[in-house]
Amino acid sequence: MNLFLLSWNLPKESFSEVISELHEMTKIYPQLDPGTIWHWGRGNNLGTAFAASIHTSEHAAAPRRYVWRTDDQVTFYDGCLVDRKGSLTANDAESLSLHWNQLAEALEGQFIIARLTSKPLSIELLTDFLGIGQAYYLHRDNMWIICNSVNLILRVSKATTLDPLGVSLFLSTRAVGDNRTLRRDIRVIPGGQLWRWQIGTNGPKQHIYYQHGKLAGKRQEVLTRQASKKLADEMVGLCNSLANSYGELQCGLTGGRDSRLLTSLLISGGIPVRYYTEGNPGSADVAI
Repeated sequence: MNLFLLSWNLPKESFSEVISELHEMTKIYPQLDPGTIWHWGRGNNLGTAFAASIHTSEHAAAPRRYVWRTDDQVTFYDGCLVDRKGSLTANDAESLSLHWNQLAEALEGQFIIARLTSKPLSIELLTDFLGIGQAYYLHRDNMWIICNSVNLILRVSKATTLDPLGVSLFLSTRAVGDNRTLRRDIRVIPGGQLWRWQIGTNGPKQHIYYQHGKLAGKRQEVLTRQASKKLADEMVGLCNSLANSYGELQCGLTGGRDSRLLTSLLISGGIPVRYYTEGNPGSADVAI
């Protein structure tokens, strides 16, 4: 876990408050290691870029390297990344920085990746295809705060006003859809997008690297045995890539078809996995 906050034009006097609030977040997430807190800030009278994060200890995070910094730039991520093309080390922030322009095409998984540079001053943030790894933002005047925790944005911005639509959605469906949250001023960055803040712009330039609407227009076809095998081989390949990057995998096993299908793929690929099932002794998942 890597809990981060980055900002465009956050007042410099607020930098220390962000660091303090990151320390406080260990009370909510005790697995976070205060010794990993870092911050990076650059800017001038035209704009300011700032980032900070706290993550699990280096030992617990290994082989992940969540953050890579130099004097001129910083790259970091949160989530589980899988390289489906074998062209980079997906769990290493330095490799992500070096292959930045390839990431949208090369990566699978759930993730948020950010890169900040001082020459030129910019912030770039990439979300995964489906937006499973959620990034939230708050926009006030020319200031933007981006974070993977609504709670942390609330602590820094004091944005306490509830969003009537977000609350209504949650009460009726147990979920908050679209780009809403329970707070009026805090929204979700959609999946499959790259946002870029640069000097001379009032907000981020938003690039959609995959239009989800394209999926609705695809014609359904009969899945032949040959096509099924090809799809299964590709999925086993992704699982192999994940195991090669992270070591022995852990896989939840329930009575549902999705986890049983995943288990079949893992067994077929001879991939080292530790399976587990959660629930009360009388629950259907445990019984099955």
